Amino acid sequence: MFASPKITEQGSKVSVSYGGDEGLYPVFSIEAVRDEEASTEAGREMFKDVEWLTIHIAGDSLKKPSRPASEEDKQRFAKYYEAFKNQGIQLQEGTPLTEWSLVGKAMAMTLKSMNIHTVEQLAACADGNLSFMGGRELQKKAKEWLESAKDNAKFSKVFAENEELKRNLDAMQKQIDALAKQKPTNKSKEE
Repeated sequence: MFASPKITEQGSKVSVSYGGDEGLYPVFSIEAVRDEEASTEAGREMFKDVEWLTIHIAGDSLKKPSRPASEEDKQRFAKYYEAFKNQGIQLQEGTPLTEWSLVGKAMAMTLKSMNIHTVEQLAACADGNLSFMGGRELQKKAKEWLESAKDNAKFSKVFAENEELKRNLDAMQKQIDALAKQKPTNKSKEE
């Protein structure tokens, strides 16, 4: 499920992309970790706060890789990390299953217990994590629904652009009408 990083160099800029992270739900937190050096020095247990990352994999409630958050993790999951730093709230990107009309509340809660919170996560789920009855069919519906939504988004964009053009045209017509009304007044002043 974890994709290997792809390093791209463009001149002096270096970027890292991963791909395949759609089925991941990273959760940043602060964990108390034993400070070995301070514990030895103090002769008692000493702890320090460490930024921690737990990665939930859509459809897999057993595997939850958990480790101190590295700088690479903070860049890879930048939106989630920024939300954690700003508010302590973890964002889920996509359409919540509870808002998706193709599943009922019970199915949405069942999927949530399997770390699948959004339609996008369901669509990106690994085949091995869809072993529940009807899982693959549900994933197929999620993929089709997302594809349909992309098409609707294109239509909506064109519609919004058309509406903007109409507003601009109306504003321009009002300006033309206002100028036309001013012209006779200007001629009479000149005479």
